Parts: sequence; C-alpha cells; structure tokens
Amino acid sequence: MKTRQGRDDRALRPVISPSLLHYLLSLKAIGLGYRLSDKLKILIDRLLLVTYPLNFYCYRHFGRTLLDPHKIISDYCCRLGNLVFHCPAGISDMQLSDNYEPSVKDLVSKVSIGDAVDVGANFGLFTILLSRRLGEHGTVLSFEPDPFYFKLLTSNIKMNKCRNVLPINAAAWSSNTKLGLMPHRLGGLGFETKVAESIDVSTVEIPARTVDEFLDEFDLKPKFVKIDVEGAEYQVLSGMAGSLRSDRPVVAFEALSRETLNKCCNFLKNLHYRVRQIDERNHVGLPETSPTPNEGHRVLFGG
Repeated sequence: MKTRQGRDDRALRPVISPSLLHYLLSLKAIGLGYRLSDKLKILIDRLLLVTYPLNFYCYRHFGRTLLDPHKIISDYCCRLGNLVFHCPAGISDMQLSDNYEPSVKDLVSKVSIGDAVDVGANFGLFTILLSRRLGEHGTVLSFEPDPFYFKLLTSNIKMNKCRNVLPINAAAWSSNTKLGLMPHRLGGLGFETKVAESIDVSTVEIPARTVDEFLDEFDLKPKFVKIDVEGAEYQVLSGMAGSLRSDRPVVAFEALSRETLNKCCNFLKNLHYRVRQIDERNHVGLPETSPTPNEGHRVLFGG
C-alpha cells in the first residue's frame, strides 16, 4: 500500500511494534549512564520517546516528523562492566541489557580462536565483545553502512582500545554495487536503518561489497559470523559463499520473516550446514563437520 506521497507503507512499519512494555524496559537504561550527565540525557531521551506515535503519523501522512528527537539528544555514554559505549539516542542502549539476544551473546562468549565478522555492527556492542574475546588471537571485521552509526562504532572501538578490529563503512552484499540507505528517521521504538537495491530521494547512496572480497583482501579466516541486517541476511550470505565453503565458520543470523529464514536455511543447507533456532528472531548455522551442536561449539570455539 502506498501513502499519499507514494512511499511504500511496508518500509515504514516498525520491526517491533511500540508498546508500553518496551518503553518501561527502556527506562532501565538510565542506570547504565556513564556519568550523571549521561543519565540525565537518557532520561530526557525516554521522555521524548512518547512523541513516537505522533511522529510516525506525521511522517506517514505528511513526509516529515513533528519533532526529531535526535536533534535534541543524539547520543550519550553507557557503561557495561569495564566497557564504555557511545550509544545513539532511541532504544539502542537496550542492547546492553541482559535480556537483549542472550543466545547470541552466549555464542559470542564461546569465541576464542580464529577471526570473526560482525555484519550490521550498529554502535559496536558485538564487535567490541568479539574483540575482547579474541584479543591477539584473531581479528574482527565489522560492517556498518550508516555514517552516523559508523561514527559511533569507530569511537567505541577507540574508546575501548580494540586494536584487532577492522571497521568497514559499507554494506555487505551479494555483489559489489551501490545501494540506497534508508536511515532511522523517527528516533522511536522499533525502527532500524535498512538498505535497498533501489536508490531514490528518500535514500542515501552507499557502497556495497561482498564479505568474501574483504576476507581475501585482509587474509582473514573467520570462525564466527554474526549477521543482523534487517532482512538482507540472504544477500550477505550469498556474498560470503567462498568463506562458508573453505573456512566453515559458525553463523548466527537474524530472520524477521519466513521468506528470509527459508532462503537463508536453503542456502546454508546446500553448503552442508545445519540450522537451528536459538531464540525468537535468531538462528545459528553449524557446519556439518561436527556431529552435534555442542561438539561443534567445542571444535570451532576452542572450548
């Protein structure tokens, strides 16, 4: 369905519908503020989130938001253990909570050998966690196409002294091409930056390259790959078929639709991977070189 301005409504629908529960859970992030000023910024940001429904309505029908929260609060610092992160305003800081993708975090906690790839790094949570896990024993290749999030990513890499990370400001794709970036506009719940093959006035042109090309360029051999790219997971996998055949990494990927899940599963099964669900949104592909998932973890994660 098209809006009055001709925009596709499907591109505007939240991945997760805004809810009172999400809002209340997001208030816990106030306690993660690094300094008192950061706690205050997070509090103001949460107050601004109540404008989300009105902003969404205005953008859908008039092509612009009534209020852009990012112009008031753009980012702030949060602490996670001995790590510090510049987080974008909105609810991205909820990634730091124990309730956010615990199954993926559990996989990351087992990584100890080889290189790793983080596709859709956002502000860098999993990139930094992987960097700390590998230390001098591996390199993390980190993809983030959005310039705003990439700036936060590189800041967090520097702030946490991660010297084994290669940040890439490009989209990972099935081929080398140009894509249209649809930035996160509303600063509210459930919207993420996405990429599209079509480029128009509502998108920003960005470069896209295959993961295989970067792995060859930097002579990396990944043992773990995390993919979270809001529906483009199949395209990313298609662009790293060479590594999947030769390096046999464990692959954690998000699938927000049945179509995406089926395409990813069929692709991985053709490369002799077993796929199993690890939570509501995420799945893991394990190479068939090991007879059981647990044994596969011991072999591939050095545990």
